[in-house]
Amino acid sequence: QQQVVARVARLQKIDPEVLRRAEGALKEKIRAQGEIVTQEIEGPAVLAEILKHMDSSTEKQIVEDLKARDKDLGEDMEKRLFDLDVLFRIPDRDLQSVLREYSETELALMLRGLADEQRERVRQNLSDRRWNLIAEESAAQGAVFRSEIDKAIKDFLQFIKVEAEKGEIVILKDDDPFV
Repeated sequence: QQQVVARVARLQKIDPEVLRRAEGALKEKIRAQGEIVTQEIEGPAVLAEILKHMDSSTEKQIVEDLKARDKDLGEDMEKRLFDLDVLFRIPDRDLQSVLREYSETELALMLRGLADEQRERVRQNLSDRRWNLIAEESAAQGAVFRSEIDKAIKDFLQFIKVEAEKGEIVILKDDDPFV
């Protein structure tokens, strides 16, 4: 399992020779389907998508083993698994709890780095009054360095991760049913 994980994470391109061998074995089938084109594959992205569908303990174990073999790759995998899309996998009540821990100033800075859908998800979990305060704070902040926004997002994600590890909030897997 670990060897497969390491290989998938390092994939970048498909060797054209491998495709030529497959074409020879499946020549008739390939003609029916059309021309084959080599495709670039980003191994870490593929692995992250696979891991997102595994149970948390297996995911964590695989990432830890990957970090033991290749620290940079393991850390990259952690970042890919825990990105801003986590906002959509946190139940409303838990997200509201997280947002209460942040000041309007911190939220205004962090929200600048979010995509429209992510920003809307946050807005849905704030009162109109607080949302207006955050908008006013954002306007008052003026121009800020991208590095400050990135740091605010990183700190926010780290806080969510710690809260989830402590069991204070729940982060649903993509295919987890929630009733």
